[in-house]
Amino acid sequence: MPISAPASSKPCKAEIPTWNCTDLDLESAQALVPAWSDLALNAIEKNVFYFPWFIIPSLPLLEKQQPKVVTVHHANQLIGLFLVHNDVGYANMPIPFYRTTIHLHQFLGTPLVRTGYADQFAAGVCAFLDAAPKERSFLLLTHQTGDSDLTRALECLCKHQSRQFVEVDRVQRAAIGPLTGDGTPPDKHLSSNRKKSLSRKLKNLIAQGDVCVEKLTHEGEIDVWLEGFFAIENAGWKGEQKTSILSSANDTALYRDMVSAAFTNGSLNFFRMKLDGKPIAYTLDISGPPYTYCLKTSFDPAFKKYSPGILMEFETLKYYAQHRQYGLVDSCSDPANTVLNELWPNQKSIVTIAIGRRGLVYKIIFWGSYVLKEKLKSLIRGASKP
Repeated sequence: MPISAPASSKPCKAEIPTWNCTDLDLESAQALVPAWSDLALNAIEKNVFYFPWFIIPSLPLLEKQQPKVVTVHHANQLIGLFLVHNDVGYANMPIPFYRTTIHLHQFLGTPLVRTGYADQFAAGVCAFLDAAPKERSFLLLTHQTGDSDLTRALECLCKHQSRQFVEVDRVQRAAIGPLTGDGTPPDKHLSSNRKKSLSRKLKNLIAQGDVCVEKLTHEGEIDVWLEGFFAIENAGWKGEQKTSILSSANDTALYRDMVSAAFTNGSLNFFRMKLDGKPIAYTLDISGPPYTYCLKTSFDPAFKKYSPGILMEFETLKYYAQHRQYGLVDSCSDPANTVLNELWPNQKSIVTIAIGRRGLVYKIIFWGSYVLKEKLKSLIRGASKP
């Protein structure tokens, strides 16, 4: 059953919005598509992991979390959307709360917020939280873009309303941009040793035959490209550990549907490297210009000694450096990925933030669980030291 109510708190610089929360299933998602698609194209950050053409094929992967879609409206216009689910057990305590809904193939949980409406959206989020069932004490927003208009608006409103706003975690992952368009070579930031290493790897690979890099441009070739991509990923360690895309029917279905939809929407950047006509590496990226997100890389393990995956990442770097419409590229990589951290010139902050519900009881519960969580983290770090 949907839950909806007007926001009861005044945002920093906005009129009062309204919000709605309903269970997310295929029917409710499809009903939202027209307004949702318009919001996506006009969002502050075009987080394609929250675009309808990504979320709808993701529903089987999200089903166990029983996600809810929260929408915020202003003057009858959809100005924001995000997904949450009920969770419990923060800091190993039986405390119910809301958490960002995300699956393993989503690398960003930043809500879609219409440009110019960050304050109104923040008010809707806080009103939604305050109207939640009384046992839910806070909202944990994970995989968020740090230092954004949205996080600043949420922090501003929480301060204005004397509610908790805590940055629980922050990491940096490799990124490109924003690009300046000043003609700076894409490898200027690289050390001389790294440049020599890349040059040597490419030279060794070229010695094996004709090497070329292609971008998918014809819809009729999507299936062939995907089959090649799936096959070489499954041939490596991911296949051995049963974590490859082909190891899961739901994962495979997601990529088939999502890649086709991304191509139709002009949001697919799919590249491959071929040696004597045989594909040996792929990069699969999705975009909502100027934002691009690097979803997957795979390479044929038979050519591992030539590092085709690293060479493809470097080709990706060069491509985006030359095409300014893709001026903000998120690697979506592990922050500990030392190769990409060195290869790519910039970094992007990814944060987890907690927003408390108003009321003294909720404040006590929030700070008690937060302090305990930090204490547990400190003990774990201490135990890991030699």
